[in-house]
Amino acid sequence: MRHNLLQKTRDALCDLQQDSGIELAGMIEEGKPNWEILFFSSESDSDLIVMGARGCTGIKGMLTGSVPDAVLRSTLCPVLVAH
Repeated sequence: MRHNLLQKTRDALCDLQQDSGIELAGMIEEGKPNWEILFFSSESDSDLIVMGARGCTGIKGMLTGSVPDAVLRSTLCPVLVAH
């Protein structure tokens, strides 16, 4: 299943890159999402981080934490959060 997900991600990035002409990179890692995103973006010298918002708000969002919020607070790189 992991291999299938990785291949689908690679295919999607390849299609987007061909359509846009912009260099794109992605990853599938295990660990704390915000740390992995921050590490990847710093190692790859990213110009922009694009990520989705799960929509956890209120008490649930405060208790579980927000990955986009953690990334926004910890990076100097611009972040685009799609909701």
